[in-house]
Amino acid sequence: MGQNDLAQKNLLLYPDVFADTINALFHEGHKIVKEEELRHAPTESFYHAIDGKLKNQLHDAAMYVVKENQVKICYMLENQMRVERKMVLRKAGYEGAVYRRQFEEKEVYPVVCAVLYWGKGHWKSPYSIKELLQKKLTDNSVKAAENYIDDIRLQVFEMTHLPQEIRKRFQSDMRVVVDYLAGGKNYKPGHRILKHPEAFLQMIYALTGDLRYEELIDEIKGKETIGMCELLDKYENRGIKKGEENTLIQNIISLMTTMGWTADQAMAALRVPKKRQEHYAGKVERKIAQG
Repeated sequence: MGQNDLAQKNLLLYPDVFADTINALFHEGHKIVKEEELRHAPTESFYHAIDGKLKNQLHDAAMYVVKENQVKICYMLENQMRVERKMVLRKAGYEGAVYRRQFEEKEVYPVVCAVLYWGKGHWKSPYSIKELLQKKLTDNSVKAAENYIDDIRLQVFEMTHLPQEIRKRFQSDMRVVVDYLAGGKNYKPGHRILKHPEAFLQMIYALTGDLRYEELIDEIKGKETIGMCELLDKYENRGIKKGEENTLIQNIISLMTTMGWTADQAMAALRVPKKRQEHYAGKVERKIAQG
């Protein structure tokens, strides 16, 4: 599993965020699912491939709602950055694995599976088995059986395009994520407090690719909560420091070129602290290699 997949998954593994996401998207913001009733469900299942080999399939986040020691329902959420044409088949596999496990268990319970799509565009792939099989269904031998084909449907939430009325339903750190993605440079954090700042930064970095968010993780380590205003101030300061650093690297390279100096001589002339010289020497070397 890639680092971006892990980062997006991590925030959803917190019961308060998972419950909030389910309530906001499925239950109009009503607290139908409570975090204290959630239990982590397996996220790995197995199937036999065409070659006969046993293979595993992993999904992102799944939790049971448990009341009076009984599983009432299982919710499964899948993060997607890209549109996947056959995603409905993956859903069928995930749900099928859970229902198959129930065959061996005493209790049976429903499974709800949805896709959280984080791409910038819109989801333009089939939402159901029959949509996916549209061309096949024109064949007379298949069309005759159309009414007997189970039409599994895909529920997709376009997280970067959620309307404000839906975003307002979120109460957890996920509210900051969806508002930030919707607002872009115009995002105004207000006085929101992040309960899971490290997981939040990991997710925003995975979604935006902005290295400053990843670099901020070390700065906020050990903090159980942090205000979004404070976090954005750190982000802006990180950008200023980055600009200053790039200017210094360019000046070091310029002195090396015009004066024929080594990197150490150039840094000494520019009064770079000795404890930072190794750091900048590596960056200068990479910059020169890149041309």
